[in-house]
Amino acid sequence: MTILQLELVRSGYGDGSRRGARAIVDDLSLTVGEAQIVVIIGRNGAGKSSLLKVISGVLPLWSGSLKFLGCDIGAMDTVQRIGLGISFVPQGNRVFTELTVVDNLLIRSRTAKVRMRRFEVVEQACREFPRLRQLLRRRAGLLSGGERQMLAMAGALMLSPRLLLLDEPSLGLTEGAAEQMLQTVQRLRKENGLTVMIVEQRLSQVMKIADEFYALKEGRVWKHGEPKDIDSDEARRQLLM
Repeated sequence: MTILQLELVRSGYGDGSRRGARAIVDDLSLTVGEAQIVVIIGRNGAGKSSLLKVISGVLPLWSGSLKFLGCDIGAMDTVQRIGLGISFVPQGNRVFTELTVVDNLLIRSRTAKVRMRRFEVVEQACREFPRLRQLLRRRAGLLSGGERQMLAMAGALMLSPRLLLLDEPSLGLTEGAAEQMLQTVQRLRKENGLTVMIVEQRLSQVMKIADEFYALKEGRVWKHGEPKDIDSDEARRQLLM
């Protein structure tokens, strides 16, 4: 089943109707199936992060069609899209660094209007990421990069998403922590049927769990395929040029 479909989507920063506005995502089309892990790759400035922002509602849709589960969501705001089941984890492990892990979780749950008791909110996060149980009273600013990523993802998963958007989740992580994070993504897909779109630069690692990839260049798709299509270092390097 198709969970997400974009057709000739254009978007950028500001008002696309104004003279001189430049599209960052430009006539982009793609399709994502249910319970797939789809990797978005390309060089810096190709439009990867902007694409996730368009899907989540952070950036406006200037033109084209954006459908989620067959529903046209192009005019919906971010909160409405969250309600439908789209959850976005931006680049940079964004957490409230001055608050404890448990307070971060509780604030996320209130923001998302999750109707759960305090215990249930914390327990759900710790089931998905057992390491957090040992860190509940620790200030988030003292966590490692991998631990912050767990916390950010736990907050996103409280929304019970059908589609999880991850923007460079391994950024700043050690190789071991990045591997563990990607294994978590794979487990969530397997256990929960979660669909994941992930922007990632560590191609050799992320392609081990991916079903498909889209390579972007200047805001457009210029190559689409399966991991087996780029099974050499040289082929992967070409996609990032």
